[in-house]
Amino acid sequence: MLELWLGVCLGVAFTLATQWLMKHRKSKTSKPAKTSADVLEFPARPAESTGFLDSILEEETDDEVVERLRRNLRVKVFHNEEQFNRLIESEKKRQPDASTRILLEGAIERWERDNR
Repeated sequence: MLELWLGVCLGVAFTLATQWLMKHRKSKTSKPAKTSADVLEFPARPAESTGFLDSILEEETDDEVVERLRRNLRVKVFHNEEQFNRLIESEKKRQPDASTRILLEGAIERWERDNR
């Protein structure tokens, strides 16, 4: 029993010492925080165009968003077209003048809320 308590005490002491050492080293090596004057002094330059990142960061067109939302909803209903159409029709009843994008977003939100 004595060996068990000794092992537990040594484990706790080792853990605390390690945490203190990591914190102590971190505070010595950390750089001083930037002040607002430092940030304003050197304005950031725009990154070079890479092509790949530009394609990711470009904003989607409305048609692309609608297509992405359609795919999202179809996956949620396991490509069940009847359920897909029912969800869209249900949203049309709630918001008769809404665009396709708004209807799809509403149907997805309602499906996600109902299927938590």
